[in-house]
Formats: sequence, structure tokens, C-alpha cells
Amino acid sequence: MIPWAVIYVLLAVALLVVLSAAFNYTNLSTAQALSRAREVGIRKVIGARRYQIFLQFIGESVTMALLAFILAFVFYRAILIPLFFRLHDIFRTYFYFTENWTTLGYFLLFAVGTGIAAGIIPAIHISRFQPVQAMRNLPGLRVVSRISLRKGLIVFQSALSVIFIISTLVAVDQLNYIRKADPGMRTEGLITVSLEGVDYGIFKQKVIQDARVRGIAGTEYLPGTSGQGGLVLKRSDAPLERRVVIIDSDAGFIPVFGLQIVAGSNFPDTASSSKETLVILNETAVKELEFGGPQDAVGRSLLMKDGQRIRVAGVVKDFAHSSITRDQGAAALRFLPEQCRVAVLHVETAEIKGVAASLQQMWGSFESAAPFEYALFADQIEEELGGMKVMMKSIRFVSILTVIISCLGFLGIADYSSRIRRKEIGIRKVCGAGEWNLVKLLSRNFMGMLALAVAPAIPLTWWFNGVLLSLHDKRVGMRAELFILGACLVMILGMGIVLSQTIRAARTDPADILRHE
Repeated sequence: MIPWAVIYVLLAVALLVVLSAAFNYTNLSTAQALSRAREVGIRKVIGARRYQIFLQFIGESVTMALLAFILAFVFYRAILIPLFFRLHDIFRTYFYFTENWTTLGYFLLFAVGTGIAAGIIPAIHISRFQPVQAMRNLPGLRVVSRISLRKGLIVFQSALSVIFIISTLVAVDQLNYIRKADPGMRTEGLITVSLEGVDYGIFKQKVIQDARVRGIAGTEYLPGTSGQGGLVLKRSDAPLERRVVIIDSDAGFIPVFGLQIVAGSNFPDTASSSKETLVILNETAVKELEFGGPQDAVGRSLLMKDGQRIRVAGVVKDFAHSSITRDQGAAALRFLPEQCRVAVLHVETAEIKGVAASLQQMWGSFESAAPFEYALFADQIEEELGGMKVMMKSIRFVSILTVIISCLGFLGIADYSSRIRRKEIGIRKVCGAGEWNLVKLLSRNFMGMLALAVAPAIPLTWWFNGVLLSLHDKRVGMRAELFILGACLVMILGMGIVLSQTIRAARTDPADILRHE
């Protein structure tokens, strides 16, 4: 996945997390309102106005948001910056900002706005308490009528949890799919060296003398790690032209990368005296140029856009000539050793460090001002998956945050419900109701809220992951079992939190409850 797409997805996800956290603060504030109702009643009795109480609770919410901003800034500087910089170099541009007063001012305004948005609903309803009701009828007090708003917030948070958990599972599935896909070429035991102006022929002559080097290939660019625009090739015997990706290489490309020849032969070891340039097509190019088959393509002539004639020497099986994450189209190897800018050495895995040390010592004998640098081809292939890994880790991290926030919301509403139903619980226990019956009674509504959250979350998750997967040419199908697993995880976690509160309420001694009524 390209880095800018990751950035925008992270931005959207961050806004959703902030929104979920604001909803959660609203839920927990209204749940704790009962414990502060007597405080509000006393303040009103001694002359406090409603707007003063409203400003008090808004002030508390804004103060909480500002403290969260300070903590978030420390977390960002100490943990997130090093983490993102290790994931991908592009994040140095997007995630590092000049810490001036203007920038900090914007963040402070955002924190204040978040605090006001999160605290305005509890402040409105708490400041509306009547003094007599707040001090005499505490269990019968309602912070939000029929708590429909709070239930809606819980449903929203649970739906977000379902979306992000399923998205994490789909992202892992997609990454595994790309990793397990056959690239059609060898990736292990290959050392790549950027020649940086060094003549490939001279480099090859010296390197091949090392008995540990099993083969060496020259190439214009590394397959599987980048995309090329391609050139238009025309058939000389038919009015047909197609765009084909061209890789300039030498005869060592096929044996070093382990490509399979299905028709014709490899390039010769030395350049031919013929003016025709040799190419080797992949199977997709044979189909798109509408040859009858691989064998039928061998020996045919093709014309480039400038009129240069090239001849097909052979055909190889398809391989990942472009980025490993993309669909592979028509491609051709062109025999032009003088255009090779990268050397690829095939060595035994155990000999890689030793060969690399020898190459570094040898590098000083070449006419190049650039320092010696080498890489493992397998690591470069893995680096192509960097964007996908960033996306997967980000969604996984956000999933954990969202689930925690959602569970806190359930904790708040379960505590609120048990508080306002304390008298009912005590009377039912006195009349002989068992603990299990009370647990079922108190938990029934929560199960309905969870089901209500899962119902819209499934199609939204399907759409959201469809958008993410559409950024990849090669993508896995969305499996139903991942959706079922994600929904079940959220329901199990949610019900576990609710049951912990309802069981505690059901086990309360009815004498302790009714003594205070």
C-alpha cells in the first residue's frame, strides 16, 4: 500500500477514536452523576445558579481534556515518533512538526473543543437536577430520560469495536495472502549490490572468481520491488501492439532468479553480432501479443516504437517483475548488459556475510566515489510489504483502544443501571428472587444493545475493508468466519464486563440496600 493512503486512513481512524472517547466520557460522567447529585443539590440550596453548575462540569471536562493533551504529547514524543520512524521513512515527513506556539495553539484548541463536546451533555442534564429530588430521592433520579441517548452511545462504541477487530483480522489475512503468494522466482540467498557507476562487466569478472558465488546477474532494476511503465511493442507480422514492461538484463538473470524457461532458450553469454536485440517474454506477454503459444512466439520479431527490431529468444513462466503486491502483467527481459545498474549474487545463505565482507574489500579497486552498500533481496521484498504492515499494526492498535473504551462504556452504563435499580433489586431478593434470575434480568438489555451494535457494523465493516483492499491489486477475499469471530469477541468482552457488574449487584445484601431507602 502506498504511504499516503496509510496516512489518510490513520487520520480517519484517529478521529473515530477521539469521537468514541468523547462518547465514553459522556457515558461515564452520567454514570457518576448519581454520586454527585447530593453535591449539586447542596450547591443549589446555598444559592448556586444552574449556569454556574453547568460551567463547573464543563470546566472539569475541559481540564480532563487538557491533561489528556499533555499526556498524549509526552506519549507522542517518547513512543509514537520513534515507532513510526522505524516503520517507514515517509513518516518523518508526515509525523514530525515544528513545535512553535501556533502549532501548539491549534492542538490546545482541539483539546478544549474535545472537552466541551464530551462534557456538554452531562453538564446540561446534571445542572438540571432539582435540589429536593437530588437530596431525597437519589435512587429514583434519572440523568438522561430512559437513558436512550446513553444506550445509543454504547451501541456506537460497540459497533466501532466490531469494525476495527474484524478489520484487524482481514488485514492479517491480506498480509499472509501476499506473503504466501508464489512470486515465481528465487528470493532467498541473493545479495544485491547497487553498482553506482561501476561497469557491470568489470564487476562481474572479479566477483565470479569467488568460488562461494554460485551465479551473478545484472539487471536494470530489481523485480518484485518496483513498478515500471513499460514500452509499446508491435508485432511485425500483424497490426497488433501492446504495452510490455521491459527489464534490461544479462544471461545470468534467469538462472540466478530461478526463472523457468517454457520455450526457446536463455540469452547467450556474450552479445551477438546481429543488429537484432534479443528478448525473452513472459507467458502473459505471449497471450497479450496473441501468439498461438510459447513455442509459437520463439523466433518472432517485434518492433519497438522507434522502429528498432527485436527478436524473441524464449519464453519464461510469469514472475513478480513489478511490486510483489501488484498483479503482474506482460513483461520481457531485454539482453542489454551495458544497461545493468544492479548486480545480484546467488550464494549459500551461510556464506552471505563472508561474501559481503569480500565485496566490501574489493569495492575500493573500482572507480566509484559511492560507498559500498549491499542488501538481501529477501529483505527488499519484505520491505515492499511495509505499507501493509503499518496499516495492520495501526488498525490492531486502534482496535485495542476502541475495545478498551467500549468496555469502559459498558462498565459505566452497567454501574448506572445497577444504581438506579437498587431498590428493585432489594425488593426482588426479599421476595425470593435468586441471584441468577436477577443477573438475567439486569443483563437482558445489554445483550440487545450488543446485537443492535453488531447488525449495522457487519455491512459497514464489509464496505470499509472493501475500500482498503481495493488499494491492492492482489487481494484476499473477505471470509465470513472472520466477521463471525470479530462479532463474537466483542459480544463476549461486552457481556463479561456487564456480568461482572450485574453479579456484584445481585449479590448485594437486600438489608444494606433497603436500609438507605
